[in-house]
Amino acid sequence: DLYCGDLYCGFAGDECYTFETNGTFDGWIGINIPTEDCNGCTSQLAYMDGWNSITSVDFCMPPECSEDETLDNLYTYGWGGYEDATWTITNLITGEEVSTGGINQSSSSSFMCFEDGIYELTVCDEDSGYDDWSTDIYVGNNNEGAYISAWNMNYVDGVACDTDIFTV
Repeated sequence: DLYCGDLYCGFAGDECYTFETNGTFDGWIGINIPTEDCNGCTSQLAYMDGWNSITSVDFCMPPECSEDETLDNLYTYGWGGYEDATWTITNLITGEEVSTGGINQSSSSSFMCFEDGIYELTVCDEDSGYDDWSTDIYVGNNNEGAYISAWNMNYVDGVACDTDIFTV
């Protein structure tokens, strides 16, 4: 079924919000995009992990894309709490940096509007400590996309960068 918890609709596109609890809890809370008719959920916007005493999470509604663009998101996962990684998406045809961000101790989605093209996901990690994170993006393609994780990085002097290419 499409039930995904309590549904609240009416959030504005491209607006950001904060969800907070009034104390710690055992469990997790996922914040997802409601479907157009508000009877189910689609992509996850944010995740709050109560087991790690996280009681607040910020999330932003996706932008509204033009007719010739595709909305999708880079999904990042961070479990170890020692993440010090940053990511960048670049349009390889135009050379434009589409978006950039970091990986934190939870999972999050960074929504963007993509024109048709070839893109490169680059992730750099400045900390070779206990790294337990990953990134993935599959714009309009369920089978082809970009994926980079700490587990397949080759660290040199505590620093590593990796890239993966995807098409829209």
